[in-house]
Amino acid sequence: EPAFQTANSLLAVCGMAAPILFALAVIVFGFLREGYSHISQAMSDLGEIGSPNMAGQNVNFILTGLLILAFSFGLYRGTSIARPRSPMRETARWSGPSSLS
Repeated sequence: EPAFQTANSLLAVCGMAAPILFALAVIVFGFLREGYSHISQAMSDLGEIGSPNMAGQNVNFILTGLLILAFSFGLYRGTSIARPRSPMRETARWSGPSSLS
């Protein structure tokens, strides 16, 4: 039981870290790209082909998706004990994979 709680705590941290790391990376890559405007340009422009930050921003997108997927798995595991078919569990089940599409 303690190992289960530790694993779920780690997976919860993934969910908290994902948006923070994503935002920090977008801010940093935006400042590193000459002429980029956080106000008038999309974040995905940082990962476009030919962009100097293409690899870094694309890793950011993938890493964020994986962190959200890990969080969703932890939420799914944690809610499966209380109610096997709860709406929260079904939302967690599908939110991670949909973020990778």
